Amino acid sequence: MTENIDIQKKSLISAALPIQFEKLLEDVKESLEAKIKVLEDKLEQSEKNQNIDSTTFSDQMQKIIQITPKLTERNKALFMIRYVKLVNEYYKKNKINAWVYNIFRCLIHTGNVFVPAGMAIMYIFENGICTPPPVLFWVIFLVSVLVACLATYIDIFRLQKNYYIYRNSLEQFKSEGWLFLELSGKYGKDDGINGENDHNKQANKFFNSIEHINSITVKQEFKVRNEKSHKSQEPDRFINFQGNDIKALSGIRKDTDSDFGLDKKMLVI
Repeated sequence: MTENIDIQKKSLISAALPIQFEKLLEDVKESLEAKIKVLEDKLEQSEKNQNIDSTTFSDQMQKIIQITPKLTERNKALFMIRYVKLVNEYYKKNKINAWVYNIFRCLIHTGNVFVPAGMAIMYIFENGICTPPPVLFWVIFLVSVLVACLATYIDIFRLQKNYYIYRNSLEQFKSEGWLFLELSGKYGKDDGINGENDHNKQANKFFNSIEHINSITVKQEFKVRNEKSHKSQEPDRFINFQGNDIKALSGIRKDTDSDFGLDKKMLVI
């Protein structure tokens, strides 16, 4: 009798063990799935943050312009084809010009430090016991020629001037685009707009501003300033006038003001 009871207990225990084991496995599985889901959410959020940080300016503009209300497809196409393309072009120009300009500056300043140091070493050698090696002389000579050439290239290709022009224009383009998308600044509500202000009503003003910035940048890039010629021509316009001819002199002064873009209030006759 007791043996039968023991057998029944063992059979009940053996039957209950798989059920408990299955429940334990299910609990472990659910906890693992919950932890995996949390990790996946964190990974997805980190990828989104990385995408936001790593997206280019054109990608940001494209995402914003697609969800911009009350903007026609024509204006969206003009925004992407003209404005974003101009920003990318000036970004490339600024990057290349800044890279070359900074390298040239570093080489020039390094050479300016190396040449006096090399000359000092040569002076120590000449006044000492041993003579300076001939290689040192030629190295100093070549570094001096290199520094002079780099300084000349910066002046010929106007790297310094273009560095500031491209940088300033790029920041103006970016600022203009954000002001337009935010409808802030000069693109905010004004008296000339009837009804509610929107991007479509401000589109013509925006494109006009973009073309204006681009035209000014192109003029600055290719403008040749010859101050010496202006200074040499300025006295010739006054040479035929005497001290009593004040009216004629003031008239010429006004013409001179308009030619040189000076403020007339700053000139005293």
